[in-house]
Amino acid sequence: LTRDAFMDIFASPYQVRRLQRAVNQPLADIKRVFDWLDIEGKGRIGFREFCEGLDCLEDTMTGQRLLQVDSGVKLQCNVLKKDIEAMSAEVQRFQEVLTAQHGELMQNIIACLEFAQE
Repeated sequence: LTRDAFMDIFASPYQVRRLQRAVNQPLADIKRVFDWLDIEGKGRIGFREFCEGLDCLEDTMTGQRLLQVDSGVKLQCNVLKKDIEAMSAEVQRFQEVLTAQHGELMQNIIACLEFAQE
């Protein structure tokens, strides 16, 4: 489902009434569902994902559900932190290699200049 196709639904009063009856939520919330679900910002979401998102609007927020969301976010943040740490270590290794290569190159240049001056 593309963002344009989703927004086309709201051009039809008939479709809007059907959607509001099915979801029983304010129109403003229904319109925001697409952006909430399009986490990659590609302007496209799966139809199943869209339907599940509409179902979530109907769910009563419970402590258990909030804990699940909180745990999921913390898990993803931990994964991201580990990835960043690994990349940071890799960048450090690249810097060390480049520094060593720079030193060798400078020695070679100096040796060539000294040789040329003889």
